[in-house]
Amino acid sequence: VLRAGRPEQKATAYAARTLGSLVEGDEGHSRAAAIADAGAVEVLVGVLRAGRPEQEATAMAAMALANLAFGDEGRLTAIIEAGALDALVGVLRTARPSQGATAMAALALGNLTICGFGHIRALAIMKAGAFKPLVDVLRAGKPAEEVQDASSKDAARCSGVLHVRAAAIVEA
Repeated sequence: VLRAGRPEQKATAYAARTLGSLVEGDEGHSRAAAIADAGAVEVLVGVLRAGRPEQEATAMAAMALANLAFGDEGRLTAIIEAGALDALVGVLRTARPSQGATAMAALALGNLTICGFGHIRALAIMKAGAFKPLVDVLRAGKPAEEVQDASSKDAARCSGVLHVRAAAIVEA
């Protein structure tokens, strides 16, 4: 459905949401590995690139990538090699802070910095231009409720975003 679908179609949003939901609670990461092995990462990145921030499929593709961004280094590397960094930063640049796609793109970027060599991925995220759009989201005022929920529930998990901020400050 994702390969054949278009971001404006409900089926595309539902398929992306389902893939993201299947990964939740996947302690052994076997479902995440099967989803990635089926080629979902590249397709989800394609949905991000083709979609607009106001489309539900864009938010659901970012959410699925956020959920897939936990686990083994191979999958995290595959997410980056598929072009997810540029696609997620693109969502941040074009979306309004109150849109669900903004929250999910920020969460996905944060999740990419958590496991293993997160500090190296944090530098890649900074080089992809995520720092300014993330700060712009913060400056826009009260974040969307989803962003607040994500930050309160996942504060410890998303602490890797601090690596991005620190690296950008050092580089500036």
